[in-house]
Amino acid sequence: LDHITNWIIIDASLVIVNLFNCFAIFCHLHPVASPLKRMFIKLVHDVVKPVHSIPGLDSALLLAFLATACKAGYSASYSGSQDIAMIVRAIAAGYTFTVTSLLMKLSEALLKLGVEKIIDRERELEKYDIVKFKPPSLSTLDLLMAPMKSLLRVDAVGLENIPPNTPHFFVMNHSLLGVEMPFFIHTLYREKGIFARGLA
Repeated sequence: LDHITNWIIIDASLVIVNLFNCFAIFCHLHPVASPLKRMFIKLVHDVVKPVHSIPGLDSALLLAFLATACKAGYSASYSGSQDIAMIVRAIAAGYTFTVTSLLMKLSEALLKLGVEKIIDRERELEKYDIVKFKPPSLSTLDLLMAPMKSLLRVDAVGLENIPPNTPHFFVMNHSLLGVEMPFFIHTLYREKGIFARGLA
């Protein structure tokens, strides 16, 4: 294979692997209550099983991505900063190596436990997160909101009608495309000590 064909194969491999990585991350973040969750996890399981069944294949893939990152980085530095394609390849290969390494560790747990046990574990973790949830400190939220508050002024009306010691269900009309939501959460937390958690 000539030089150009080699890089085409490498680029295609990086795209395919990263598309699967994105799908695997999406499956992990997908709500466990969704009826599609089991199907997504099963698909990831069926794809990664052959990779782990061949001894040394997972390590060879990671080494290939690492070698690609080093080779592309070296080529970019050798040919000068004008070789944007090599710089992009080096960054993409390094990113792929890092993400794939983490996902391979997670896939080992998936293969050992199986689809059903993974979903059961996620349900347990979801319940634990709800029960053990602790909101961030007000000072942290103040710091995060400072850039937005420098652009927009908050005018809150009716906060005195919200009792702080009973559960509430707040429904928002996103007339400002959701821009108002962080301000609402911050103001409610600062003025009433209530930290609202999103459901959708």
